[in-house]
Amino acid sequence: MGALFVSPPGSASDRLGGVRRQPGGGLSGPHGHGVTVSRGSMLGTMEESPTLSTGLRRGAVLRCPRCGSGGLFRHWTAMADDCPGCGLHFEQEQGYWLGSVMVNTGLTQGLFLAFFVVGMIVTWPDVPWTALLVGGVALTLLAPVFLHPFTRTLWVATERHVRRWSDVTPSRYPRPIQDRISNESTDDTVA
Repeated sequence: MGALFVSPPGSASDRLGGVRRQPGGGLSGPHGHGVTVSRGSMLGTMEESPTLSTGLRRGAVLRCPRCGSGGLFRHWTAMADDCPGCGLHFEQEQGYWLGSVMVNTGLTQGLFLAFFVVGMIVTWPDVPWTALLVGGVALTLLAPVFLHPFTRTLWVATERHVRRWSDVTPSRYPRPIQDRISNESTDDTVA
């Protein structure tokens, strides 16, 4: 296990974002948020639990919601498995990105609606319905591709914030009820 270095209050490291020991013995990060230590590596890594607004701001500019480092995407549609800065594993479980798809779909529908309504208001009373429809369909086809990386990082930030307040982690999810029923029925066979 690696050592945990805590900078004293008022030191240069503390002013640059170091970790401070709180009076009760706990640790706090540069903005007063709690800090947890991951023992996954020999050195131990610091994990600051950012607020939802901080995570969303970082996600909106394609940065890791936990540490703020960039380089999360190999190209526009392929996200790295782990953050290069803090090692956060993004896909927590099978079906994890469904939330990102839902966010992407909602934003795309909102953009279509805004485009259509603004187009109607600007051109009223002679609304070019065909042009609005063609433009709306083009927007609906292109927006999901453009929004893809943004919705992924925003989803990671939102999901991490929600999971932080829950004691449920992917390893603690119960088995599906169908598996339990099938296992119980094979155990109760009559000889």
